[in-house]
Amino acid sequence: MIGSNHLLVLYLGLELLTLSSYAMVALRRDHEASVEAAMKYFVLGAMASGFLLYGMSMIYGATGTLDIGEIFKVIDAGETKPQILVFGLVFLVAGLAFKLGAVPFHMWTPDVYHGAPTSITLIIGSAPKLAAFAVVMRLLVDGLLPLAADWQQMLAFMAIASLLIGNLVGVVQTNLKRMLAYSTISHMGFLLLGLMSGVVNGEVDTGTAQTAYSAAMFYVVTYVLTALPAFGIILLLAREGFESEEIADLAGLNQRSPLYAAIMTICMFSLAGIPAGGLLRQAVGARSPGGHGPDLQHRPGRVCRGDVADRCLLLPARGQGHVLRQAFDRWRDRRAHGRALGAVLQRPAGAGAGDLSRWLDGPVCRRHRASTDFLRRNGQ
Repeated sequence: MIGSNHLLVLYLGLELLTLSSYAMVALRRDHEASVEAAMKYFVLGAMASGFLLYGMSMIYGATGTLDIGEIFKVIDAGETKPQILVFGLVFLVAGLAFKLGAVPFHMWTPDVYHGAPTSITLIIGSAPKLAAFAVVMRLLVDGLLPLAADWQQMLAFMAIASLLIGNLVGVVQTNLKRMLAYSTISHMGFLLLGLMSGVVNGEVDTGTAQTAYSAAMFYVVTYVLTALPAFGIILLLAREGFESEEIADLAGLNQRSPLYAAIMTICMFSLAGIPAGGLLRQAVGARSPGGHGPDLQHRPGRVCRGDVADRCLLLPARGQGHVLRQAFDRWRDRRAHGRALGAVLQRPAGAGAGDLSRWLDGPVCRRHRASTDFLRRNGQ
């Protein structure tokens, strides 16, 4: 798929990857969340595949060829009708945005990450992102670079929307896998910022394009290498009948396994941009050209209109900080457990009997019993 120079071969390779992902998400047939996630993924994926194929058909109708190199030559020579090309480009970018998980085609990402088994989430969150980036490079850069003034504007909208929605919604999540899903959406926004920086004011410069696209590739590869151990820790903490996917399940992780807590700390710091992630994002901005496409404000080290990208750098730290507070707060559950029991026992005799029975079945006590069972199963 990555090395293909033909639209149909590229489409078939992409669909083969996507169909395999549908099947993997639905492996737990007796799990309601997995089946629901697989259905959403399949329906929305089929719609995105239709967009992608329809866009390819429009480009074929305008250029008369399916070869990516020939498409570039025909468009560059001005031998086509620009209206048909732009119409096909809109559908093409929509299909690619779904594969990347960028806003407004991100609806499947949180549900699939949450519903799929953690091992499958680890796969979906890594390899397909690299493949989607390669497909974007093959189509938009190798084939449709003369139309950069058109697809840059679409990428700019999706990048800013992905940064805002991914970070703002991710902050309030209590499920770790859903939080990482929204983190993926925001990171795809940063990736799009790098992709849209290769052409300045409609003029293609080889050095500028190479710098911008290499920075984007560096970013997506490093993101995948950071996300893999984050999902891997969730997978290692899971046991039979217990999925350690809630942020509260990480309470006391530093005491149970300092190594896992240290790895999770590095991953959360990197995803939040402190400090490794910040250096990576700064690299995307600093290595991008001085101008950043049509109607984009020129500021050194920035690849977004105004301060949107810079302000979005601060939002992920809140969500990842909550994860680290849970992992390193040894006494969080014990304090909550003691406060709830003390409030009941301090009441007059007999007055708190009903409250005591409700407390024994309450969420704090259930969590304490779950933590005790978890430590007993692991021999701690």
